[in-house]
Amino acid sequence: TAGAGGAGNQGVQHGASSGSVVLKMRGLPYSAAENEITNFFSGLRIASGGVSIGRDASGRASGEAHVEFVSEQDAQAAMALNRQRIGSRYIELFRSKQLPSASRRAVVTETGSSASELLRLRGMPFHSTEADVSAFFKGYSIVTGGIKLGPQGGHGTVRFSSAEEARRALVNLNHSYMGNRYIELFSS
Repeated sequence: TAGAGGAGNQGVQHGASSGSVVLKMRGLPYSAAENEITNFFSGLRIASGGVSIGRDASGRASGEAHVEFVSEQDAQAAMALNRQRIGSRYIELFRSKQLPSASRRAVVTETGSSASELLRLRGMPFHSTEADVSAFFKGYSIVTGGIKLGPQGGHGTVRFSSAEEARRALVNLNHSYMGNRYIELFSS
């Protein structure tokens, strides 16, 4: 595993400023975990909750991730790791505009709280709004800003206040209808 190394490892920073920069990683081993990604960027400051590992529509790892660095300097130093390896895989790095809320591959597991608090939705009407999703989960406690819709519609994620709340929603609402569409729920 390659990394920036150095004794000045700042690790994960809390409260990233508006000057943060996001890089997209491509070529990750499908088994890559968040700690392997942060180790790859050892010595660089990653925003709290700043690693999003991509998942395909069935929830399997896509081999891509987005990483939010707290500064332009950290992102530039990270770009020096382009074409380095994690395990036997060459990692490609690209600048990205922002962390995806729900990627075109369907879902990104968001970090910063337990993944068991997150449910993925599939089969939503393509014109669905956050209000529609909120109404679907009426009576369940969703965190502020916890509804993320996919850019091309039909899918999204919802983060609940607790893992128990997410489990309750999954048990009670999986295979229910939103409008005339059959909704599938998956835990992440």
